[in-house]
Amino acid sequence: MTDPFHIQVVPARDHHPDQYRDYYEGYRAVELRDERGMERGSIVWRLASGHSVEITECGIHNPNDRRKGRGRTLMDAALEDMQSYFQSIQCKLRRVYLFCEDINHGGRAFYESCGFKPEATLHNFYGDCSAVFYVLELD
Repeated sequence: MTDPFHIQVVPARDHHPDQYRDYYEGYRAVELRDERGMERGSIVWRLASGHSVEITECGIHNPNDRRKGRGRTLMDAALEDMQSYFQSIQCKLRRVYLFCEDINHGGRAFYESCGFKPEATLHNFYGDCSAVFYVLELD
């Protein structure tokens, strides 16, 4: 059976423009869409210092769409988009990082399965819980 989901890369200002147009200027969004064009998941990333990228949002929105390989498809497409961007500016992407709530066990397991390593815990980062700082080294 062919998965009816597909990847679409858009400037982040076009990703939920009613909510985030100003905030996302300079960010990129990689979206997972179904056969009707409905967004079912997304990864938003931005350039960070040096040769790094920060993932600021990541998720498969509907729990029924999770644990079917779609998150991995989305992450692979986002990493490919990042690499492509860095190639276009003749620069090397060295690392990708993100923050995850320490209580988000499913998210943490997903990031670790994608090769991200937990580097630090920031206590009470979110007010009600701590954050785990994850890094994916690409060197």
